[in-house]
Amino acid sequence: MIFEKSYFHRIDLPLPAKLPLSCRKAKNYLIHYPFSKSNTAMKKITFLKNIFALLLLSTLMFACEDKDKDVSPELSSKAAGIYKVTKLTVDGDDYPLEAAKAVITIQLDKFSSEVVTGKMKVKIDGDSEPDEDLGTLNLKNAGSTGIDIYEGTDKVGNVKDNKMSIFVEYEGQDFEMIAEKQ
Repeated sequence: MIFEKSYFHRIDLPLPAKLPLSCRKAKNYLIHYPFSKSNTAMKKITFLKNIFALLLLSTLMFACEDKDKDVSPELSSKAAGIYKVTKLTVDGDDYPLEAAKAVITIQLDKFSSEVVTGKMKVKIDGDSEPDEDLGTLNLKNAGSTGIDIYEGTDKVGNVKDNKMSIFVEYEGQDFEMIAEKQ
């Protein structure tokens, strides 16, 4: 390696006794001044490394976005409301509600993001029957077919476009109700 005299200076120093014998034989030392060409190159490389690290960090910070920008309401908010039954079918036979002057409403209230509580209210000839507690109903997104309603693990209905269909078996009979949101 060739050193330029302007950056290095050769001096003769007495050797300390603690140095190994191979080092004590050499009497000339090189003194390195802080602003040598090689030191300037190292500073440039360090500076470039810092710039690169800064660019990398800023790119990572601005490239990461929140993926949860879906502002669609919760399932329970979509399904909650009061539904008026427009069609009642028992074991395949239609029962006209208007002729019997019967009004059946189903009220779904939000309990959590995917759970609603339900009550069914029945009026026949203007007289109210005791409310039927439907308990807690679990909701699951069914994609293009709407929101499925489950009682435990059994599917009991569906809500889509403000229309609800419920199908249950009660006392050995199959009930199906179609209701519209009011």
